[in-house]
Amino acid sequence: MRTCNRCRIEKPESEYYPRKDGRINRICKVCKSVAYKLYYDAHKIDAAAYRKARKTEEAARHKQYNKTHKPERAAYNKAYYEAHRAEKAAYDKQYRETHRAKIAAYREAHREELAEWSKQYLQTLSVHAVRRQNGIRRRAQEYEAFVEDVDDRYIFDRARGSCQSPECRWPGKKINWDLPYKNPKTGRRNLKSKSFDHLVPIFLGGKHERKNVQLMHLGCNLSKGTKSVGCQPRMFG
Repeated sequence: MRTCNRCRIEKPESEYYPRKDGRINRICKVCKSVAYKLYYDAHKIDAAAYRKARKTEEAARHKQYNKTHKPERAAYNKAYYEAHRAEKAAYDKQYRETHRAKIAAYREAHREELAEWSKQYLQTLSVHAVRRQNGIRRRAQEYEAFVEDVDDRYIFDRARGSCQSPECRWPGKKINWDLPYKNPKTGRRNLKSKSFDHLVPIFLGGKHERKNVQLMHLGCNLSKGTKSVGCQPRMFG
């Protein structure tokens, strides 16, 4: 038994928190909780400001870390996703089945917001890049062609933003990476936007690999069509 220094009531040692040095605290758990509550109420504003500052500091630190270790983080995320793809798919499927009513209610309540978000998302560059890669993979599977992971940014930087078509419609004009595929006002395709072309088309035996992909204006790519004459000597290393 032990007498609390705060309430002066004799209590068993189980009613006291142990200290780091192994000894028993002199104040019981009930008095400790009351003291913590009184302190928090007296310093509520200061505590909120401290948590906000700490949260901002942690966010900045994580942002700087992710920026510094971007390649490592991307490689880790990709490896983790590949290793747990089946588990994630099973979990997502089970979640959708279990929360079907909740998901339907949320979509109904946020119909307009989701429609606007979907409209903006479909205009982003990442969506077109993913769709293009998926389309390439489907065509490659049809012709049993070799498929390699080709980074659009790598192809763009390798060409230094210049159209590599021998018959470029805008010679000497650099391609703007951020120019969208479609004009958001007119809905028409921007012929000066970036496009990626296979020197040797897949259906003619070409491979989807870095040395067989080149940067072009969209208009130049459409004009080239499926021609591959004179392109083989220009394949990249």
